[in-house]
Amino acid sequence: MLESGSITVTRTRTATGSSLSLTNSRSRAVAKSLIAQPADGPARTILSLVYGLCPIAHTVAFDSALAAARGITPDDDIVNQRAQAVRLEALLEIIRVLTQDARTHFSAAEIDLFSKDTRFNQGLRSLGALRAASAFLSQPIKGDDKTSRQIQALWHSATALSQSMIFDETHPNAAMTLMSHLDKTPFAFGHILCELMPSAAEMRTPERVHTLIKAMDAQADFDLAPGIDGTPKITGPLARLINDEHDETLTKLYCSEGASTRALCLARLRELQLWCCNTPSQLPGSFPIWTYSPFDETGVSFIETARGLLIHRVALEEERVVTMNIVAPTEWHFQKDGPAQKALSALSRSETSRWKEDALLVASGFDACVPVTILDN
Repeated sequence: MLESGSITVTRTRTATGSSLSLTNSRSRAVAKSLIAQPADGPARTILSLVYGLCPIAHTVAFDSALAAARGITPDDDIVNQRAQAVRLEALLEIIRVLTQDARTHFSAAEIDLFSKDTRFNQGLRSLGALRAASAFLSQPIKGDDKTSRQIQALWHSATALSQSMIFDETHPNAAMTLMSHLDKTPFAFGHILCELMPSAAEMRTPERVHTLIKAMDAQADFDLAPGIDGTPKITGPLARLINDEHDETLTKLYCSEGASTRALCLARLRELQLWCCNTPSQLPGSFPIWTYSPFDETGVSFIETARGLLIHRVALEEERVVTMNIVAPTEWHFQKDGPAQKALSALSRSETSRWKEDALLVASGFDACVPVTILDN
């Protein structure tokens, strides 16, 4: 059985200080499992099963890269519908992170409060129903009117749910409770020096694609330790809102705190608020799917997900997959000397008495979906 892997963070304390190591047990097993498979074989099924939290993004990324490898330009209706499906999945993921997952960082009294709140628990059930109802979008998207209507209806229900669960402060609110914790203890730990992912316009150029492919071919571990010009970058809402939407509040916070947990979580909230004011077809330009074919029978797709940039590269030979690269958002952050390790190293030098709890909160700021184990020696 294929496993997506996990992250282990270990703090080792000595008489003279402490050190921190980060181990990523995720592997290229998923990408390798697709090699030698027929291009129209079980690849999509494997992707949707392994990447259970974001199957739509991965199947759309694969389909888009595959079309580019074949020299096919999909109809605009298909491309737009794929982008809308990915946005819907991202919207539901962020609602889950700011409600269901946020509770894991609360005190026992706060957890008890939310467990007894009828409206909050009904909201979680509605969220589960919406995720189940959108699962059909991991199947090949055809660009038909029926699917467009279904996406619009699901989007409307999801934005209404986010207004009720996240932006209505008259009831117990997990997102606001989380932000209040971060405001009391900002989790800044000095300026965490991590560069943001370049803007969408800069990333989506033939020159950038050729550079990335050269790096993929030259570095066997590129999928697990990706970088731009050899340097890890911060991807996701913080980078998107600063680079593509020019959010002044987040820009000021990033300049003062860097990639603090407060900045990362506030970026999720502000992006969600932006989405709730628009239909998926009206969203600003940081979310379209971009594909490119640098060589014959090779296709690359760039897709922004809730957590950040996802890249699929597919190369074919006689309609079989001969090369497959999957660069997931998690790997941009959780690698040696990457953004998450820098933030956790700063935390390890602080005087917090809740090291494990605070470390989990810092890790979730970068990626709330990947399993993280915290060890303190």
